[in-house]
Amino acid sequence: LGDDLESIAREKAGIIHENSIAIIADPNFPQLIINEIKLVSNDLNIANQAYQQFDKIDSWSWQNNKYGPWEFDFPSFPFANAAAAIQAWSLLLERFPDMVAETVVLSEQFIRTALANIILVGRFDIVATDPLVILDVAHNPQAFRALRSSLDKHPVKGNTYVVLGMLVDKNVESCINSIKALVDRWYLTDLQTSRGHSANSLKQLFSHSEIDENRLQCQSSPEAAFRSAYANASKDDRIIVTGSFYTVAPVLELFQQSSEEPERVE
Repeated sequence: LGDDLESIAREKAGIIHENSIAIIADPNFPQLIINEIKLVSNDLNIANQAYQQFDKIDSWSWQNNKYGPWEFDFPSFPFANAAAAIQAWSLLLERFPDMVAETVVLSEQFIRTALANIILVGRFDIVATDPLVILDVAHNPQAFRALRSSLDKHPVKGNTYVVLGMLVDKNVESCINSIKALVDRWYLTDLQTSRGHSANSLKQLFSHSEIDENRLQCQSSPEAAFRSAYANASKDDRIIVTGSFYTVAPVLELFQQSSEEPERVE
């Protein structure tokens, strides 16, 4: 879509047509693009202006001028997306009441139930047990905090191994710090993209996170990193594959290619 935020934002904003209601989930959306959108739509709802979304570390909350404040657990995806969707529901009920079923009543419990029933491929996606294997495309601090919250709700008796590959433009150290207390061993991987950290460059970033170098292992691919973690895991352990779509996709493909769990490779 583009090489910088402004270019990407302009492409995304291109879907907004005349007389449409626009909701922007990013409170830091480029002002230049907002000015362009206002030439098309006079019904613009921007996060933290038309509605409020608050990150409370262990939870998040939402409110607008009619509903809330409501507080929720982190979903398995960035909560800003959920906040924008709630605003959309609010606007549908307010402006198009004849198009919404009478049984739909927007409430804190309604949203909580809806969020609890959302399952997305690659978002805290449990693809195997004995050991537990979780795929999560978290790639920023907010998403890693959501991952940490989900992991806290699904404890295991054994160890936790993390297969990690990330892009160079991400805040790697903050992501690491969000989950490091839960992790016994890290399997760092190269990614098949010029935008990706190498396993060795990732390892260098760990030096600022007070993690013993002996708990780090470098591999040339997500598949190799996963197989190494899997070879060392017992049935009571868990393996988390995370950091990027480029990390999760190759491992997901391993499971899609076979109905059986991957062969253990020493």
